[in-house]
Amino acid sequence: MAKRDTRNLVQKGDVWYVVISVMVGGKRKKIWHKAGKSLKEAQKLRNELLHKLQTKTYSYSGKKTFKEFLLEKWLPDYAEVALKISTIEGYKSIISNHIIPCIGDLRMDRLSPSDIQGYIADRRRHGLSNRTILQHYRIIHQALDHAIQWELLATNPADRVRPPSFRSEKFKPVLPPIKEVIRILETLKNTIFYVPCKIAFYTGMRRGEILALKWSNVNFDEEAFIVNETIFPSENGLVRQLPKNETSIRVVAFPHSLASVLQEQKEWQNKNRLKFKEYYQENDLICCKEDGSPINPDSFSKRFGETLKRYDLPHIRFHDLRHLNVTGLIATGADLGIVQKQVGHSSLGTTLDYNHPSFHLQKKAVEALDNTLQDLR
Repeated sequence: MAKRDTRNLVQKGDVWYVVISVMVGGKRKKIWHKAGKSLKEAQKLRNELLHKLQTKTYSYSGKKTFKEFLLEKWLPDYAEVALKISTIEGYKSIISNHIIPCIGDLRMDRLSPSDIQGYIADRRRHGLSNRTILQHYRIIHQALDHAIQWELLATNPADRVRPPSFRSEKFKPVLPPIKEVIRILETLKNTIFYVPCKIAFYTGMRRGEILALKWSNVNFDEEAFIVNETIFPSENGLVRQLPKNETSIRVVAFPHSLASVLQEQKEWQNKNRLKFKEYYQENDLICCKEDGSPINPDSFSKRFGETLKRYDLPHIRFHDLRHLNVTGLIATGADLGIVQKQVGHSSLGTTLDYNHPSFHLQKKAVEALDNTLQDLR
């Protein structure tokens, strides 16, 4: 009678288990897989598992769910170490509000391409745009890629999923004439928006950069700002961090007229120090609330829009002042490389995207061309 083949098999009671030895976290560990009551079933499972070991397609993540992996491993061990705080906040929101409620309870070793494809379809049914869903997919894919690197998975099920596609259309704001912008600035003169708007219009700086500016970042002799921080809201309050990219860390020139506006801002703050006394917050901020406390960028933008509406002013986004600055600089004949450096764009293409010449300037340009051709005749 042939001897039964029980290699890597252990019977407990009437249940067979497949026991294999694998490396987990740099240490060798025995993993038990329940096979059932039939020796034939156990032998079949054993052969499948040994084949996966030989072909390096075996993975072990225990009974850890995708939710546990994301919250206990991926976010603290990767995202919170390698990514900017603003990016982490966005990831956490997507993970907690979308990914976890839908597929968070699935075990890592059982997460399939079908599950992820189903998630994409479900989010679309809930009205999310393809662009937003693609961002979700990229987070899932990136997290599972790290699971492979950490030897928790052998393959990435998101690799076999068709992500949503979308056609990127660049947003082109409708910018008001310069006369209207001047009217906006004059109307806002006695509000908290005046100084930030003046800085944005004359320097092209971003909202977070402006609200993070400190007096120690100002060189009045050279009439320039040193831009090296930005501010944004998080679940732990307002946070300061490095700007958007390396080219965003820069020296920004400002006109002499803005220097006098800054001096008036200093005088306003000195009056508020006397008004609030020991309750005044010494944060060294150029743009702040009356008591010296920092301004929340999101609240600032919302109130900015409400204020424009209250004064019956043309509707613009605060960020449009940055577009107006770029357009104005280019219209005066400024070198494109200088404009790119001034506003901190990572590429010249982005600077050109921010240029919105008026029809008047277009007409002026073609007339200049015509005059040149006339002179050559």
